[in-house]
Amino acid sequence: MVFEENLNTLNKMNDIAIIIPSCDKYSDVWGLLMQSIEKFMCGDIPKIYLITNSINFKHPLVCSITIGDDISWSDNLSKALDKVDEEYVLMWIDDLILLNDFNWNDIQRKIQWFFEQKSDYMRLNPTPIGVDKTKSFSKIAVNDYYRSSTVFSIWRKEVLERILVSGESAWQFEIIGTDRTNKYKKWYASSSYLINYTNLVIKGKVHPKSLSLVQKAGLIYGSDRVIMSNHEYINQLFLEFRSKIFSMLPRKFRNVIRRRM
Repeated sequence: MVFEENLNTLNKMNDIAIIIPSCDKYSDVWGLLMQSIEKFMCGDIPKIYLITNSINFKHPLVCSITIGDDISWSDNLSKALDKVDEEYVLMWIDDLILLNDFNWNDIQRKIQWFFEQKSDYMRLNPTPIGVDKTKSFSKIAVNDYYRSSTVFSIWRKEVLERILVSGESAWQFEIIGTDRTNKYKKWYASSSYLINYTNLVIKGKVHPKSLSLVQKAGLIYGSDRVIMSNHEYINQLFLEFRSKIFSMLPRKFRNVIRRRM
């Protein structure tokens, strides 16, 4: 595998859009997310599609796609993708809030070869990193766990549409959907973290540490959404610690364990 490290000047790329799968019960985070994008996303911000049930979110950068009542995460996304014209989509989960600057034009320069080769998938953070690592990128092996991770992931739209299965949740898509990605070989991850963010809402409640990070970043979040109790917060810290330990295991063991969970 050869990666292009010395890239030519980036051609203007209009054929990628941001898509944010969401629903009306998460409408309290939309304003905060857009605050973070306006404050920290530098360069030519691509078109942003926000999936909602019935609310038409008013923002100059956002095109709301109202899909009606929830069927499932995958059904909602599939329905919305029918209304997206761009060839590629950057999937951005609604409660992942930017914490500092990142330059979209620089990211496009780094992954220009990805578009030129009409590759299928690229995650912008190494979560997890792939194999055959170079300075900038790695290839995600067949059967690797979380091969279909949604977090800050760029997808060729037609590939994403083929992998979606009716009735699946986002969690099921990331775990079960991994097998459906194996026939696609142009599957990559960044070797370094390109986006610094925090996950504000976990299991419907505000993560206290994430809320603190959001406030330190100068962002304003006003909502009556419940904040985790001390017990819930401690339990979440344990889960995060367990996840870090899991990521340190040899790849073959991680795959076996993940499939048995």
